[in-house]
Amino acid sequence: MPRLKHPGFSLLEVLVAVAVLAASAVLLAQIASFSRQNIEKLRHRTQAQLLCQSKLSEIVCGAQPLEAVSRQEFADLPGWYFSVEVTPLETEGLVAVIVTTWLEAGTAGTDPGMARPALAEFTLMRWIRDPNRAAVSRWNNLNWEAGSRSERAASPTSASRSENRTSGSQTGMSTTSGSPSGRRGMGFGGWRRSASRSRN
Repeated sequence: MPRLKHPGFSLLEVLVAVAVLAASAVLLAQIASFSRQNIEKLRHRTQAQLLCQSKLSEIVCGAQPLEAVSRQEFADLPGWYFSVEVTPLETEGLVAVIVTTWLEAGTAGTDPGMARPALAEFTLMRWIRDPNRAAVSRWNNLNWEAGSRSERAASPTSASRSENRTSGSQTGMSTTSGSPSGRRGMGFGGWRRSASRSRN
């Protein structure tokens, strides 16, 4: 009685299948790692943009002094740094403020003061009024107002004389125009002159 042959996989086929499976697993792992790195870069870039906008807003509103900063670390964010550049413009009273924020790669055993490669970086520029020049102009205006007030306070007699002259002239005008007898006298004199001319 002949034996039935059971179909099965050969050793070569098993090896090929294992190799394909291993290659697919490695490829999927690389794709996942690449995606994770991109997500991390995007998160760092978003945080750099938010920090840059926040620092520029602090400078504009006056919370941060307008001065050049080469490299300074954020107090509450280790590894994050910012720099500020102040450039005068051709227009008087305006300056260009350039703020840059970046994240440095952490390397154990390196000098903290040494610059390291940046993982993410963002830069913003804005034109604003120079607060120092604005403060000087405001101070000059205050001095000018104080000087004009002191000059007015130092000469009260001249102002009172001018007021007395004005009030006196107004009183004389009202007395002359409001006197009915004066009007009748002037009218009677004028009638007498006209009568004597007609007789002659």
